[in-house]
Amino acid sequence: MELAFQTRRLRTACEEPMEAAKHYPPLVVASLIRRVADIRAADSPLSLVAGSPSLATSGDPQVEIRLASDYILIGVANHQTCPVRQDGEIDWDRVRRLKIVGIERTGAHARAI
Repeated sequence: MELAFQTRRLRTACEEPMEAAKHYPPLVVASLIRRVADIRAADSPLSLVAGSPSLATSGDPQVEIRLASDYILIGVANHQTCPVRQDGEIDWDRVRRLKIVGIERTGAHARAI
């Protein structure tokens, strides 16, 4: 899958362990680096096994991928024209471009970088 990032700072945190270590605990950094590699190797967000991807139940359509501890990686479809099902919802099985928009701690305030 092709990846993009909401911000340069977020890209750096997702691709450089030393930068991620400035913001997150070691277990989160290790799982973040593995999840990004898994996403790049996957056919679609929902074909991932690691990270137990799930669709957000409220708000904008997004996929949430678990990291270590209580952190999640949040992504949105990043197609010019998103693949949709007959009901008009995004067809996540056909999404091949994902934009990482954040890393958040569940049950806590959003973690912005």
